[in-house]
Amino acid sequence: MKLSSAKISKESKGASPSHGGHHKNSFHSKRQSHHSILPLQPVDQLEQWSSVAVDMYNNSSSNNNDNNHHHHQPQTSHISTSRSSDYSAGGDGEPSATGNKWASRLLNECARAISDKDSSKIHHLLWMLNELASPYGDCEQKLASYFLQALFCKATESGQRCFKTLTLVAEKSHCFDSARKLILKFQEVSPWTTFGHVAANGAILEALDGEPKLHIIDISNTLCTQWPTLLEALATRNDDTPHLKLTVVVTANIVRSMMKEISQRMEKFARLMGVPFEFNVISGLIHLGQLTKEALGVVEDEVVAVNCMGALRGVSVEERTAVIGMFRSLGPKVVTVVEEEADFSSSQVL
Repeated sequence: MKLSSAKISKESKGASPSHGGHHKNSFHSKRQSHHSILPLQPVDQLEQWSSVAVDMYNNSSSNNNDNNHHHHQPQTSHISTSRSSDYSAGGDGEPSATGNKWASRLLNECARAISDKDSSKIHHLLWMLNELASPYGDCEQKLASYFLQALFCKATESGQRCFKTLTLVAEKSHCFDSARKLILKFQEVSPWTTFGHVAANGAILEALDGEPKLHIIDISNTLCTQWPTLLEALATRNDDTPHLKLTVVVTANIVRSMMKEISQRMEKFARLMGVPFEFNVISGLIHLGQLTKEALGVVEDEVVAVNCMGALRGVSVEERTAVIGMFRSLGPKVVTVVEEEADFSSSQVL
């Protein structure tokens, strides 16, 4: 079963644009040695540089189309606004109803330029996004800010290094409570994640109905937020409550450090529900290709279910067939897959 993700965003209230340039985007081109970022121009007000940048973008796009460069450049969509108020947050902190969706346009153009290896257009669009983006602004500015950093990492092949740095920083301040609140908040603003959990649990319960010994292999980094509702459902079954073994395969370092507390909480909740329960953790894996049938500890009298939650997109194409083949070798009664429409292992931008 494959569930496609819905693209849902929710802008929290109270957001307001940055003022006076005091809250500049953390992505500053002048701090980067990479030659593909144009230097920032000194500005005093967001309204001023937003207007100037948009006008420059529109004018440059028109000139590029008229000059017929020796290499093909796709036509750039104009941003028909010269006032930052058109895409800044309203007085109550909500995005303006007349706001132009400029961020997605610029980001898609930049991604296309990176894919086409159009260096001059990459220079121009990265500079443009850097001028307009702000992590403290409205929805469009925040979208531009975070995706700009991602595009820069992709263009400079520095993504893995940045990811490791951010992970190490996060590990120092992370604890179970903060991580749990973060995941639950994300599920609140992105309902498709919760939908995936509910649909997967429903498929597992239906496939394993009436079985006395269940073994669920959970390949995810969701801190087991999926399983309390399944334990409740097992506790209310009409027949005898089955024995449940839950084996969690963890690849993220942050999640790995919290598994002891998660284990204690899950075991306590299972006792409260009256469900015979065994909790196992497999960690220390760099990638899923290292996972083996022997490590999972499957025994003959268990009915196996494999739950793969947002994990396959990070597996390379070469390893993906082997990983799925390993799942098949377990003889599972059901395999549930919940994935985003994304391939994190691809070298392509688009």
